Amino acid sequence: MSLRANYFKLGLFVIGAVICAVVILLVVGSGRWFTPKLTIESYFDESVQGLDIGSKLKYRGVVIGDVTLISFTHIRYQLDKPISERARFVQLPQHAQRPASP
Repeated sequence: MSLRANYFKLGLFVIGAVICAVVILLVVGSGRWFTPKLTIESYFDESVQGLDIGSKLKYRGVVIGDVTLISFTHIRYQLDKPISERARFVQLPQHAQRPASP
């Protein structure tokens, strides 16, 4: 009889641990996984020295996202042209949270 009670306690412990893990993930994640993201691309023909992946994207001083990649436009665009004729811009895709509807 005590053997059956031990399985019951073990089952309650496992269910409690799973529930706690889900609650912790929701609190730590704060729902960021479920918010829609908006990808914005910026192009620069000058130096972007000091800019790194993970740098904050600001709009009028408010942080709205971060830089996810630093690349060149000739790698993705103008592939039909010879390399010498392609535009040499630095491409910065950024992910921003989509603003809430008014």
